Amino acid sequence: MMRWRTTRGKHLTDRKSVFLQMLKVVRQQFQQAIVHVLDRGYASVDIITRLIDYQQHFILRWDKRFNLCDELGKLQNAGKHASSLSVVASRLIMDKERKKVRRITIAY
Repeated sequence: MMRWRTTRGKHLTDRKSVFLQMLKVVRQQFQQAIVHVLDRGYASVDIITRLIDYQQHFILRWDKRFNLCDELGKLQNAGKHASSLSVVASRLIMDKERKKVRRITIAY
């Protein structure tokens, strides 16, 4: 599925409204058989709220400097939250941009 957007003229649209329209269509067509993967730029309160309201599965990649609130109400940056989670898998990858091998982990 593809949608076009423009920042000019009478058909002016913004990224968030296009995303929310597409989310509505995807939800109707696939129900819960899909996992949405959102990078840092798409993780807004409106979009996360809509995903939760629609009972959609999603994965977010937060900037580690963002402050998040845990279930106990404690506010700390995302990197600290991630370091307290149980690691379920890890592997070495080649970071082509920096030209070195890095270990990545998946935790939840």
